[in-house]
Amino acid sequence: MYVLGLTDQQFLLKDFENSIITYQYALQLVDKSKKLNQDERAYLKEYILDRLITALNIIHHYENIEKYTKKAKELSWDRDNVQKRIVENFPMNNNE
Repeated sequence: MYVLGLTDQQFLLKDFENSIITYQYALQLVDKSKKLNQDERAYLKEYILDRLITALNIIHHYENIEKYTKKAKELSWDRDNVQKRIVENFPMNNNE
């Protein structure tokens, strides 16, 4: 099947590449947000990095995974300082 002149595989690859760009932009927005406290910022960064690393793994962009994994490991946050609505809207896979 062709979508916009692309094979299914090329279309999916393009979709993941667009997702990666979106996640990278989201990290920048979270960094710049003045409405979030430090713990909320760290929580959202960890959430975004988890999805970014997953997308990079799927399309085999291993060269960037180590960099983002290191960033994720450096993050720490206290759940008591993260608004309930943030946790509900962006649930972690490991349910921390």
